[in-house]
Amino acid sequence: MDLKGARELIEEFEDIAKENSRPDRLIKNTVKRSFKRGAKPIVAKAKALAPRSDEGGPHMADKIAVTTRLSRRQRRQGRYGSTRAKSEVQMFIGAAPKGPAVLVEFGTGPRYQKTTGRYTGAVSPQPFMRPAWEQGKHQLASGFVDDLADELRKTAERARKRQMKKAGIK
Repeated sequence: MDLKGARELIEEFEDIAKENSRPDRLIKNTVKRSFKRGAKPIVAKAKALAPRSDEGGPHMADKIAVTTRLSRRQRRQGRYGSTRAKSEVQMFIGAAPKGPAVLVEFGTGPRYQKTTGRYTGAVSPQPFMRPAWEQGKHQLASGFVDDLADELRKTAERARKRQMKKAGIK
């Protein structure tokens, strides 16, 4: 995906960094807020497509979220963030790592018990994350730059107000 308007955002990032004592944290939090806001349509679509049980109780759709964290197993596999720089931000959209989300998304082949050879079933795929991502990824990319620019302006204004308050200027 190509992001248009990134050069202006980088310049605005640099302006904020000059004015703040902790620019990395400030900018990372701004990017996270902006991405979470932009990913809401994808999350909503995935929740709508996720299968729900008839029995009530917790549903798979309740566990779909935008996060920066991975499970211990995902971190151990080292696919994401193993050589990540401190200033880099990685966000993930998906279901909670524990649970049947992967099995439901991709399905399983026929399964048999090892000891008896008895057939125990198969799960047909019911994709919900991939269709949601495919439908929303371009909207996320186009809206992200605009939203990030607005969020950066707000962040810069808050940082300036904080500095003025610290200096005793009203």
